[in-house]
Amino acid sequence: MSYPGYPLCELACKSADIDDISVSNVDIFGCLCELRKILEEKDLSIACYGARVDSYSFGLSRNMAGGAKLYLLKTGKVNELSDLHWIFEETDSKFLGTLSEQFAYYKSWLKEIYYSV
Repeated sequence: MSYPGYPLCELACKSADIDDISVSNVDIFGCLCELRKILEEKDLSIACYGARVDSYSFGLSRNMAGGAKLYLLKTGKVNELSDLHWIFEETDSKFLGTLSEQFAYYKSWLKEIYYSV
């Protein structure tokens, strides 16, 4: 994905389990999502906030921080500054999920927030 006039962000990954992987997108969160797609095909994941089911980068966290920060989404609760985290901040693997699970949680959270106001 690219937007004319805007530089792409790039992210590279290497470990004992995988060869070099390099991805690009409009921001860091987009890069992480691209990387996760590749890792999911290999049944691998990254234990960071950006891969948590209950987190998502949107709005100002994505626009102003270049996707480097995201919100930890709390059921039925509007986000506060204290809910912001760096996407590569380490987290427990019990909170991780697939991209599909993460996006489904985000959509569900949005419905709750907007229909409960």
